[in-house]
Amino acid sequence: MDTTEDETMFSAQRLLSARHDTHHESSPPRGLAVATRAMGIALSALLVLPIAELSRTDQAEAGKRFQTITQTFSSTGQIAIPAMGSDGPANPYPSTIDVDAFAKFKSAQITDVNLTLTGLGHTLAQNIDIMLVHDGASTLVMADAGNGTDVADLTIILDDEAGVNLPQGAVLTSGSFQPANYVGGDTFPAPAPAVPATTALNAFDGLDPDGTWQLYVVDDANLNTGQITGGWELEITAKVKKDKGKKKKGGQGGGKKHGKKD
Repeated sequence: MDTTEDETMFSAQRLLSARHDTHHESSPPRGLAVATRAMGIALSALLVLPIAELSRTDQAEAGKRFQTITQTFSSTGQIAIPAMGSDGPANPYPSTIDVDAFAKFKSAQITDVNLTLTGLGHTLAQNIDIMLVHDGASTLVMADAGNGTDVADLTIILDDEAGVNLPQGAVLTSGSFQPANYVGGDTFPAPAPAVPATTALNAFDGLDPDGTWQLYVVDDANLNTGQITGGWELEITAKVKKDKGKKKKGGQGGGKKHGKKD
């Protein structure tokens, strides 16, 4: 082999050796790479943590401002069905309950209403038609339920979440029932509003519970009479917003809270 070939081979060997050395110098140790990745994951967690903490704080503050409460209101006066003769509107017509228990809250919205009739009796229960009215909304909660059997001193709870509807063609008994209208074509004389298509009590959901509630009762056929001796009761559940409370003295972040907690 001549001198030129020796020099060429020597140069190639040096080049390969240089590349090998460069590769080892530029590649970090495996332990260092693992530590770097772990540090990146930890840093990401630290960045997300304040956001999660802020979300929990917001939810807690919202929980302090809002709550759900249930209250009952009643009218214990007797309702004659009908007012005179054997058919037509009851006396009083309407029977009313004035609710004013929610004005202390910044806002209040109905989420559920149940209606109880106490001491209901009639010689032909299916003649009874009942409409509940409040704040421009109305619902025909009971019409043509039961059958021709005399009933007396019943306690009827009308509840959208009850397990069964008011009976049709069967004896009306005490119990909890979903509202129902079975025949149709019912009429209520003035000052009652037009007969609504709905029978559900959720017709009042979202409304302000305060104000006058009106119960219109009608006997829709002659020859039989009845009464509600113990009056009626409303169980109203509402989502209320409380006042924001007193601000800290000295502006944000300064001073201590004074006065009693809400």
